[in-house]
Amino acid sequence: MTLTYTRDDVVRYIFNETSPEEAAAISGQLLIDPDLQDFYSCCNELVRDICRLNLSPTKKTIDKILSYSRSYSLQAAR
Repeated sequence: MTLTYTRDDVVRYIFNETSPEEAAAISGQLLIDPDLQDFYSCCNELVRDICRLNLSPTKKTIDKILSYSRSYSLQAAR
């Protein structure tokens, strides 16, 4: 029986959310399916780009969180 793997399967494979058997089968499918291989390459590139981003909240956001936390602490203390 031949299994067909989808883009969703490839995403799970990229994030190591497949069983070892499924990962081996997807890896084999990537070797013979150029469309799936292109999708895999694009996704890997996106993951690498996202990992390189250095995101941090703005001061305004941090201040709002701290303000909420302080008000919550005061209410809980009553």
